[in-house]
Amino acid sequence: MRLLVIGSDRSLFAPHNDVRRRIQLQARQVSEMDIIVFSLRSHGLVEVHAENLHLYPTNSRSRLGYIRDAVRIAKKIASADVVSAQDPFESGLAAYFAARRLRAPLQLQIHTDFLSPHFARRSLLNRMRVFI
Repeated sequence: MRLLVIGSDRSLFAPHNDVRRRIQLQARQVSEMDIIVFSLRSHGLVEVHAENLHLYPTNSRSRLGYIRDAVRIAKKIASADVVSAQDPFESGLAAYFAARRLRAPLQLQIHTDFLSPHFARRSLLNRMRVFI
């Protein structure tokens, strides 16, 4: 199974941290794991290919380009059996477009009660996220 994940955890690019080790263990459960990570060019991240784990930074000019750049990278990957996103918001929207493009099922991870009135009241960004 080839898994494509879209998210924002840039700590994956640090080779010796717990997050990277956990993802490498998860990657062993599938044939290929591709992860697209929202990042700015100023972060200076480069692609990582370690065994069957492939990390791709979007290296966007601004945060506004994250979704477009993630979908562009997904097109280059060209195939996936499942597309997953770490949240139903920005990465979820990018994963939705990528899944449609790749004709793959979409799986969204939800780690917060985004329909709670308290979530939407916190900021304009959160209200926009609820809309998405």
